[in-house]
This record gives sequence, structure tokens and C-alpha cells, in this order.
Amino acid sequence: MHTLRLFAGFILGCFFAVAALVTLQYLVDPYDYLHLRTLPGVNAQKPYMYENARLTKPQAISREKPRGLILGGSTVEGGFDPTHPALERYQPVYNAALPSGRLYESYRILQHALARSDIDIAIVSLDFINWIGFSRIKASVFDEQEMAVAFDGTPNVLAGSPQSLHNLFNRRVLGNGLVTLSYQDTRVLRNGTTRERFPPHWYLPNGQRTHDSSLRYGIAYGGFDGPFNRFMKAQYGRLKTIDHAAPFPARVAGGDYFDLLEQFVRLSAENDFRLVFVLPPCHITFLETIRKAGVWDEFQQFKRRVVAKVDHADKSQGTRVPVYDFCVFEMPNAEPILSREFQLKPPSSFWDPAHLSDATGDLALTIMLGDLLPEGDFGVDLGKEPDLDAFFARDLERRLSMQKAFPAEFAAIDLALSE
Repeated sequence: MHTLRLFAGFILGCFFAVAALVTLQYLVDPYDYLHLRTLPGVNAQKPYMYENARLTKPQAISREKPRGLILGGSTVEGGFDPTHPALERYQPVYNAALPSGRLYESYRILQHALARSDIDIAIVSLDFINWIGFSRIKASVFDEQEMAVAFDGTPNVLAGSPQSLHNLFNRRVLGNGLVTLSYQDTRVLRNGTTRERFPPHWYLPNGQRTHDSSLRYGIAYGGFDGPFNRFMKAQYGRLKTIDHAAPFPARVAGGDYFDLLEQFVRLSAENDFRLVFVLPPCHITFLETIRKAGVWDEFQQFKRRVVAKVDHADKSQGTRVPVYDFCVFEMPNAEPILSREFQLKPPSSFWDPAHLSDATGDLALTIMLGDLLPEGDFGVDLGKEPDLDAFFARDLERRLSMQKAFPAEFAAIDLALSE
């Protein structure tokens, strides 16, 4: 009998322990999945949102019902401000871009948003680095059960069902509420900035990633040249492994991955919203990394195929969808970074070669949607370019001019990629 009472007490203790963890997870809501009331000191800071953006952003779209969307990867997730004046007439706008976001994910989120709200504009970022070499069309943590519709457009009967809560209360994430609690103490943010431990990215209510963690990240590396070096070397190693015979292997629905561009245009025509494609700004160190990794021809091929697919879709649907290109050798992308060494003052244009500041993002949005003309070839609509060969030739000519104007910067890039 005594043994039975001990066993019952053990089982009861386990039950209360699990119940306490589940209750804590519910109250802290570390991913902002439930969007509970913000309680300072309990759930105001949510560091796990970054790695779970694929879970929280579809929920936010269902809840907020935006009229405008920003879609793509982390480049525009932090750099494109949904409250920018050029987007004023489309408000509310939500930044639904994802870390390392794939085009397939952007398409599925757009389908989801169209099922939940009336969309007036969608800005879709085409990130070369998140496209080339990937055989998988989506990240492993992207859960299509969160989407309101299936890929073929039919309603997803499981969307928003209690089964979706397994993403919040499964064994892998149950303890994240405890860690989230530690981040409510500002001393953790102030004293925890080291190379091994720096605060994760934070999000604004409109989905844009803040730059606070990028600032701390640069400080943790002893200067903002550190993140640039780290990014360049990581991407250089990956780009060197690209199969030149098949640099764009991802396929969807039995077709070439580029076919998704036509699907975007079709959605735009059928649902009467403004669609904008953009090759986002990238720093010259990123462009040089592409060149030195031997995939410059693939980079140009990427642009050609995007333009060809969008043009084909336009003719089929009777539309005119622009493809703005900001990833070129132009002055907005040429701020010297590596040659300055160990500077603690953050750059004004980029946080690393592919993650732009608000200033650069604002410039791009004003060119696309405002009344500002492109700065040279920074922000031209490739669909209106009469000769892409001439466009690419001008880009390489500007590179040579920049190499003469910033010899120390190009020497620092060469050194970083040769180490």
C-alpha cells in the first residue's frame, strides 16, 4: 500500500510538472503564436520568434489581415519597412519575409494571405543566394498545415485546427518558455553580448526584423568587418560547390522552379493586386564573392531566366509586372567596410554583405514605389531593358571603376577570400 501511494505521488508530481511547463509555455507564448497580452517581465521579449518565424508569421497574417505583403528572405525581412511612406496607401502592410526564405514559401504565404484578406500589393524578393544550389523547395521547419489553402488552391481543412498546437507544445520546444523568461531581464542583453552569446533577432509587430541584434552582433565581433568576413567565407564555400550544369535544381509541381514566377503573376491577375518582383540590394563584397566563387555566369543566367519567365507570364495574363534589380555594382552598394577594420560604428548601408540597413531599404522602396528615379542601374526595371547583354557589360565596367576608386576595399575582399 505504501509503495502504491509512492507511485501515485510520483505520477501526480510528474503530471503537475508537465502541467506547469505547459502553463508556462502558454503564458510566455515564446513564438507569439497565440498573441496573448504582453506582460512586461514575462513575455515582452520573444527571442525564439526568429527561428520560428515560419510558424508565427502565417498566424499573424490570419490575425492582422494585411492589405500589403513583403515576401522573401532575411535581406528584406530586416531591410524593407512596412510603414515606409511609399506604402502608405496600402496599409496595413506586413513583412512576411522569412530567414533564408525560399520562393516556394513566399508563394504559399501569399496564397494563405489571399484566403484570409484582400491583398492590394505584394513585394516579392528574389534572393539569388536563397535560390541557387538548393534542391529542396522549402525549409524543413516550414509547416504547410498552417496555410489556409493547399498548393493547388483548395481549402486546407486542418488550417488553424487544434492539431496545429503541436508546434507550440511538442517535446522539442516545451522548454523554450523557460529560456524566454531569462531574456526578459535587460541585464542578460547588456551583459550577454559575446561572440558565443548574442541576443537573437527581435521582431516588430508588423513582422519586420529589428536591427538591434545586428548592432550587438557587430560589437560582439569587435567590429563590423567581422560579420562581413564571416558571411563572405560561408557563402564562398557554399557557392564553390554549385553544380554548373544544374545550378538551379529545385523543382515544384513537376516543373522548373522558375515556373513559380508565372504562378505569382497568375495570382496577381486573378486577384487584382499589384505585384512587384525585386532583386534586393547586395553589397559589393557579396558581388565579389559571387565572382570569385566562379558563379558569375549563373548569376547573370538567374536574372535572364527571371525576366524571361515574368515576360512570358505577362503576355499570357495581359499584365505588366516589374522586376527591379538593385544587386549591381552601383554606389549605394559600395560603402567601404572591410578596409576600415574593427570599426565599432555600424555601417550606414549594410549590416553584412546581404543584409541591408533601413536607409538602403528605404531608398529601394522609394525607387520602386515612390517618385525617385534609379541611381544609375541601381533599381532599373529589367523588363524594360532593351539589351540585357549591354546591362551586364555596364555592371562589369562599373566594377572596374570601383576597383580603381576603392583599391583598399577590393584588396581586403581578396585577402578575406584567400584565407
